Amino acid sequence: MQSQRALRFYLDELHLLGGELSLDGRIVRVSDALRALAERSPDHAPERQDEPYRRAIVGIYARLAATAWSLDRLEAPHPAGRAGAGL
Repeated sequence: MQSQRALRFYLDELHLLGGELSLDGRIVRVSDALRALAERSPDHAPERQDEPYRRAIVGIYARLAATAWSLDRLEAPHPAGRAGAGL
């Protein structure tokens, strides 16, 4: 139960953070590491292609959701793209 509670907490926090970080990569400087993380994201929606922070968070959320499912059969509270388990 503790792992489910922790996983659900982090999934909710990532979801909220993704709703706030809509910074445009054409306006703000983005590190190479963040850009690479955004490129690995399962989020390929055209309207978010210039939002590397949001795309990176979607990728992290998807990986955490896959981990939550593989460890505890915990379904993510919000839709997530497909990603392999493990961070």
